Amino acid sequence: MAGGQLRIMLDANVWLDFFIPGRASSATASRLIRGAVERNAELLYPSHIIEDLFYEIRRDAAEWTRAGAGEVTREAARYCHDYAWGCMEDLHELATAVATDDADVLTALKFRSLSEDLGDNLVLVAAQRAGVDYLVTSDNVMLNKATVAALAPQDMLSVLEAGL
Repeated sequence: MAGGQLRIMLDANVWLDFFIPGRASSATASRLIRGAVERNAELLYPSHIIEDLFYEIRRDAAEWTRAGAGEVTREAARYCHDYAWGCMEDLHELATAVATDDADVLTALKFRSLSEDLGDNLVLVAAQRAGVDYLVTSDNVMLNKATVAALAPQDMLSVLEAGL
């Protein structure tokens, strides 16, 4: 912990749970992020995930609309788009992006023996670069192969609630 402040990197799946209501782990992600903010933890995210977050949130918002109304009107599509933008603005307010550079890409490519998922490898490299205390993910493969301390969201919530 740098200066006593807990540094926590959240993987894309945790952010999606936070921003998309109704997902199985939405309540846990909300409690986790609120708890981290209340305890003045520094929340981080790997910068390369932001585009995927934006499009997945927008797509899910359109699916909620289609499920409720049977179609997505131009006005509803605009709302879905604006909702996703608002989520990205909230992400920026809640957390700090950890950038990816050429050396990170090279390291991620070398991590192929850990995981065939390049995105996961970039998350691991970002967590190492940022010197996080914890990487929080729902991805079991990443939990088992992480090169930094990694916890599932519920486990991280328990750590925060215990005041550790």
